[in-house]
Amino acid sequence: MKIISLFLASVLFINITLAQNNNITTDTLKIKKLLENGNSYINNKPDTALFYFNSALNLSKKINSKKFISESFKNIGSLYWLTGKNDKALEYYLNALKISEEIDNKVLEAACLHNIGNVYYNQNEYQKSLGYYKKALFFFEKSNLENGIASSSCNVGFALIALYKYDEALKFNTKSLEIYSKLNNKEGMALNYMNIGTIFMYKNQPDFASQYYDLALKLYTDLKSPYGMALVNGNISGLRLLQKKYSDVIKYATLSINYAKETEALFIEVKAYENLTAVYDSLRDYKSSLKYMKIFIQLSDSLSKNESAQNIEELQDKYELEKRENENFELLANNQIQKLAIEKQRNVRNFFIALSLFIVGLLTITYKSLHEKKKINNHLEEQKRLIQIQADNLSKANATKDKFFSIISHDLKNPFNAILGFSELINSNYDGYTDEKRKYFIQEINNSAQITYKMLQNLLTWAMSQRNEIKVNMENINLLEITENAINPYARNATNKNIEISTNIDKNILIFADRNTISTVIGNIVNNAIKFTPIDGKINVFASKTETGKIELHVSDTGVGMSQATIEKLFKIDQTNSQRGTNDESGTGLGLILTYEFVLQNKAEIIVKSIEGKGSDFIIIFDEIKS
Repeated sequence: MKIISLFLASVLFINITLAQNNNITTDTLKIKKLLENGNSYINNKPDTALFYFNSALNLSKKINSKKFISESFKNIGSLYWLTGKNDKALEYYLNALKISEEIDNKVLEAACLHNIGNVYYNQNEYQKSLGYYKKALFFFEKSNLENGIASSSCNVGFALIALYKYDEALKFNTKSLEIYSKLNNKEGMALNYMNIGTIFMYKNQPDFASQYYDLALKLYTDLKSPYGMALVNGNISGLRLLQKKYSDVIKYATLSINYAKETEALFIEVKAYENLTAVYDSLRDYKSSLKYMKIFIQLSDSLSKNESAQNIEELQDKYELEKRENENFELLANNQIQKLAIEKQRNVRNFFIALSLFIVGLLTITYKSLHEKKKINNHLEEQKRLIQIQADNLSKANATKDKFFSIISHDLKNPFNAILGFSELINSNYDGYTDEKRKYFIQEINNSAQITYKMLQNLLTWAMSQRNEIKVNMENINLLEITENAINPYARNATNKNIEISTNIDKNILIFADRNTISTVIGNIVNNAIKFTPIDGKINVFASKTETGKIELHVSDTGVGMSQATIEKLFKIDQTNSQRGTNDESGTGLGLILTYEFVLQNKAEIIVKSIEGKGSDFIIIFDEIKS
């Protein structure tokens, strides 16, 4: 089961109200006090916080203070976001953003952009959330607002973690931590400690992860923040689940749930119950696992996870439409003013008419000229695009041709040399050798023949693929059955190296794929794992189902591993270099090229994760089965 232990928490909305209003009145002081009171209750008494925010909003409207109206909208949006009501949160954030743009308050605008990024993060639209966070960071840096820079840097780190860009995320969170430490902002420091701990967890460095989580937990305990303690205990439970320390998982997940209930932070409860479901499943206590899964599903529904992201897009479209309508209204008003001015200057009307006709004619000529130029440029761009496509295709064809001749001239030639050499020795002096020596020669001939046959098989399959002669027949397939059948031909190779292959796949998992090509894919990946795993190594083949219904098949080994540079050119025919295995096994490099092409034909994905000296993990991701 996939472990979910990454939580997002923004501290931004408690900082932006520090902006000062030059026109200080009794009412503005009341509004500031109401917002401060609301923020003091936002993490532990949301109903009380909402009362203060609505009071601030009503008073702001009464005195027509757009700045405080925008801040009130933003704070109400943050409250709804914290309680898992993303659609309501976005509605208030967009209202706040609209007003902040009208009054040209860049700091407030940055805060709204930042918080909209939070909503998209909760919708799992990490790339979009990253864009909003970076826009917010840009405005904060221009305004030189350290709190804002620290907060947006922190959340940029969150989005990058979700996009698997761990090293880049570490830079932003370290930057955020430095600023918060300088400001002695313990809540911000705790959040970054937790973030960095999560990065190390995903980088498979659990000791570092534990150290940073402990630092975060100590600060949140000192701050007496149930919300923070719920977050960090939830993350520690996820880490312990990765480490298979099951009693700790139960301990920290339970603590996370208890603290989350104090602040009505449903999304934290959901993650903690998910970890409890997973740990009891690992302990084979299926009754408890089912119990917590039911709670997890019930809370997920309460969290409105079934709401379509389309609702959010519609709200944005509504905001953009209203913005355009206001702009059109301003244009119409300007036109009306121009008409009145013309009427007052009737004595020069004819002059302006003539001048207008001249300008229209000039614009018409200019427009036609630009239009023709644009057509020519578009045509040239299209020609350039087609030439580039042809060049790319030609480059790929040349690479394919070079690879083909390389295989024929070198990879196929070597085994034949062995076959011819050993057979010539037996033929010319059969009686001169002992039975043991003749058996050795025959074994070498057989090994060379097997290698040659596999090379030819891959070569012919590759050639058929290049000519688009391989037809895929998509159907529902039992994943355990096809995996075991694909592994069987390579079992002897594993035995020869005393490599243990374990298979952990639920017998009820089905995938939607082509039987023949996906069998080749699994076989090639397992064979590759055997090749690069040393004697007495281990290969683990297992499957899991994601929240979105996709199936992930992992082939994980304890082999030599690869650098990132090797991974990036692993499936590129013009850059592949066949390397010899840990027992000096040879190959052509075609197996993984075929694997990549067949994965694409099955409308699947393949991801490779590897650490040099520790091993590799090849992950094939299939769509959910079709009914």
